[in-house]
Amino acid sequence: MRNLFTFFILIFALNFYAQKEANFWYFGENAGLDFSSGEPKALNNGKLSTDEGCSSISNSDGDLLFYSDGITLYNSKHEIMTFSDGRLATSLEGNPSSTQSALFVPNPTNKNIYYLFTVGTNFVGNTTYPVNPGFNFYTIDLSLNGGLGEVTSRPVSLDTNPYTGEDLSYSWSEKVTAVQGSCGSIRALSVVENQFFAYEITSAGVDINNPVISRVFYNLTDKRGYLKVSPDGSKIAMADYNEGFGSFGGGSLVLLDFDINTGVVSRNIKRLTEPNTEGAPYGVEFSKQSNKLYVSTFNSQNNIYQFDLTKTDVADTKVLISSQTGYRSGLQLGPNGKIYNSIPGTPFLGVIENPRCRC
Repeated sequence: MRNLFTFFILIFALNFYAQKEANFWYFGENAGLDFSSGEPKALNNGKLSTDEGCSSISNSDGDLLFYSDGITLYNSKHEIMTFSDGRLATSLEGNPSSTQSALFVPNPTNKNIYYLFTVGTNFVGNTTYPVNPGFNFYTIDLSLNGGLGEVTSRPVSLDTNPYTGEDLSYSWSEKVTAVQGSCGSIRALSVVENQFFAYEITSAGVDINNPVISRVFYNLTDKRGYLKVSPDGSKIAMADYNEGFGSFGGGSLVLLDFDINTGVVSRNIKRLTEPNTEGAPYGVEFSKQSNKLYVSTFNSQNNIYQFDLTKTDVADTKVLISSQTGYRSGLQLGPNGKIYNSIPGTPFLGVIENPRCRC
C-alpha cells in the first residue's frame, strides 16, 4: 500500500466496537486514512504530529468525532477542543514518547459521553512533559459546544491501588486497551509490572473504585510495547519491549487468557518469543477472527511474525512473514479485516491482506 505520508513510526491505539467507529484514522505527521468506502483513502488534513501513541474515533454512522495523541485533543473540525471552563485541551497526561498514549472509549449507553484514557512514560521527562503521570482518563460530552464536544473533567487518576493506597504512577507502563463484554459493559485495561488493572465502564461511567486487579507470573522488563485484547475477548497479547540482552535481560511477547465478563487475567502465560532470537517485540495485533496473532520485533531489522492461536503449542507455530530494514513498528487491525503496519523511515504503510491464513 503506497500513501505519501511523512512520519517516522506509526503507533496508535484504536478501539472500535462497531465497524464504522473505526472509519477515520489520524496518526504520525499529519497523516490519516478514511475507510468509509471499505478500502482506505489517504487524508492530509490531520493536525497530529506524533511519533507514537494516538487514537481516533467516529460515531456509529461513521462520522469523525475526535482524535488525540494523548497530549492535545482535536474535534471533528480539526480544532483543539476546550474544557468546560474554556481552557484548551492541551498538555494532557499522555506523552509523545508513550506507546499507547491515548485511547477513546464510548459510554456503552449514552451516545454523548466518551472517555479519553492516557498513559505517560518515563523516557521523556522535562518541564513540558513531566515524569510519568501514569494512567488517567478524561470525560468528553459531545452534546456541548454545538455538538463538537467539551472536556468536562480534569484528569482522573487510575494508577493508585484503591485497596492498598499504593501510588504506582511512576512505574506505570505505556500500555492501554479496551474491549466490550457480552453484557454490554466495556473494560479498559492497563498493566504495571506484574499487575493488570481492569476498570469496568457502564452507563454510570468508569468505576474508579473497584478495578479488577490480576497478578500474573510475569514481570515487565520494559514499559514500552503494545497491549491488545483479541476481538473475541478470550486472549491478551503483551509486547514487553526490551533491547537488552545477556545479563541485562530482554523482553518477550507473552500471551495470556482473559475473562471478558469478569475482567480477570489468567496466570496461564505463554511466552512466544525470545529476545536473543526474534528480537524485542513492540507492535501486536490479532486477526478479526481471533485465530491468528502478529507481532513486530526489532533486532537491527523490523520483523513481523505470525502465530496460530488454534494450536496447543502456539510458540511452535511461529512464521516470519516480513523482514526489512527499519526500527520498531506498529500494527493495527482495520475495519476491512486487514492489518496495517508502519514501515519506519519510509512514507508507506504495509498491509497483511488476509490475516486469517498463513501469509
